[in-house]
Amino acid sequence: MGLAGATVLGRVGGTSWPLDLLSHFPLQLGLAALGLACIAAARGAVLSMLLATVVVWANAMTLRIPAGAEAVAGASSLRVAMANLSLTNRNGFLPDALVAGRDPDVLGFAEVNARWAADLDAALQGHPHRLVASREHHFGIALYSRLPFESSEVRLLGGDPHHPALLATVRVDGNPVRLLVAHPHPPLTGGVSSLRDRQLAELSRIRNEAPGPFVLLGDLNATPWSQAFVRLLRSSGLRDSRAGYGQQATWPALLGPLGLPLDHILISPDWIATRRNVGVGVGSDHRPVFAELHFRL
Repeated sequence: MGLAGATVLGRVGGTSWPLDLLSHFPLQLGLAALGLACIAAARGAVLSMLLATVVVWANAMTLRIPAGAEAVAGASSLRVAMANLSLTNRNGFLPDALVAGRDPDVLGFAEVNARWAADLDAALQGHPHRLVASREHHFGIALYSRLPFESSEVRLLGGDPHHPALLATVRVDGNPVRLLVAHPHPPLTGGVSSLRDRQLAELSRIRNEAPGPFVLLGDLNATPWSQAFVRLLRSSGLRDSRAGYGQQATWPALLGPLGLPLDHILISPDWIATRRNVGVGVGSDHRPVFAELHFRL
């Protein structure tokens, strides 16, 4: 009954902080219910087995996302990556481990302090166009690009200098593409959960300032099942590049596919994600994400 209640409350929790937390765990709730269903079946407890099976099904339906990438030939492409480097990661930036075989045109980073900014500047010589808002806390961010910036600026979410977001415009085969990098606050308490929700809403407003091709890169501290994340997609018109590619969990890195997808690449309808995957760990508690995007023909 507890798993059934958690499943239902996670779906209907809305803006309630404790209930919103439950929304992040459909995979874990489903696996736990599957285990209970097997135990109930072995004991001949038919009703318990049926209830656990319904919980498994409900969480499986939550995890299901539409089949994804369409075949594209001849369309312009943009390869992007997002990585939370972690302030406590002392490995130094490992570009080969992070970008091997992917060769991203644009990279977004979270948890960038002065030390990380120096490491990134030295390692990413092939990405000379940089916008960095380093902070000596968890909310410093950076954007590195092989493509020149036509414009670039630092936005302060809610006017708070502790929470920068980066906005830049590049051109892909003559088409202007706006890039946004952000790292909203994690929902550790009810108060900061509300702050995160307001920051996600502000990201939507930034996206809606101008139409056209758009890519949002970020550790958004929200899974795709959070109501705040759902509202972000609905209000911005952005799409989750995970569509058709499975769970793609990024945090905590040590749990691999059993973790949560907190790191995101969101795209406007102008794009099709023809490749999307999670990279290997680079010493951070997050794993990086990558996508290859093509313009719709």
